[in-house]
Amino acid sequence: SQATAFVQCLEPRPTPQLRERALSPVAIVRTGEQDPATAVRFGELDIAQRLWHGVCGPLEQASIVGAERLLDERGAGAELTSHAAPDGTVRDPFLILDFGRPVIGMPEIVLEAPAGTVVEIGYAEKLVDGRVPFCEVPDEARHSWNDWLHADRYVAGEGVQTWRLFEPRTATRYLHVVFRTGGKPARLRAARLIAQEYPVEERGRFECSDPTLNTLWRAAVDTVYLAMEDVLSCDSVRERSYYFLAGELEQHHQTIY
Repeated sequence: SQATAFVQCLEPRPTPQLRERALSPVAIVRTGEQDPATAVRFGELDIAQRLWHGVCGPLEQASIVGAERLLDERGAGAELTSHAAPDGTVRDPFLILDFGRPVIGMPEIVLEAPAGTVVEIGYAEKLVDGRVPFCEVPDEARHSWNDWLHADRYVAGEGVQTWRLFEPRTATRYLHVVFRTGGKPARLRAARLIAQEYPVEERGRFECSDPTLNTLWRAAVDTVYLAMEDVLSCDSVRERSYYFLAGELEQHHQTIY
């Protein structure tokens, strides 16, 4: 068929494949505990809403030991333990990690936990009121929360294991990780971003006495890295897939040329 003949016309790729780099967080924005009962009206798979609407507070009953070790690439990690009282009171520990700048890549966590431990991971390029906004504020007339979902849920098996996204979903700078351990200790050995980018290096440098111009230069360079994609996409925040809409695709081509 005509379609079959088309896909058989393969040619050598003229540009290099994207490289992957593991980036460690540069700072811990916040640690604390979350009360899962405050988000009980949402289902187990409504992860973004559970994380956003769950009440977060300082560590009082849950426990996080060695959080600063997550900034060390050697992977010693942190120990997290939920508080689970006989009366049903539960407090789950959480961390918010900062990777320094927005990155196109896949969040990855390495953990050692008892079977059944639930880990909820949210990610975004910005903070709102000191928290990670896992979804844009939905327009109820046009979008549901799932249209903007930037959070995942992982149920652990026994022992050491690694979870990561299959492909990038959005530009990510901040990672919010919640451990629901049921009162047993679990270890977060590492939390990383696996950056995807073309294998290019910066050749120029700019610095002057005006901090605003210095910030603009850095933002421009970071934007170039964010835009190094294998396909034409809407932008670094939304679908991040081949964006084929009449009119908009023509604008993308003109911008690139």
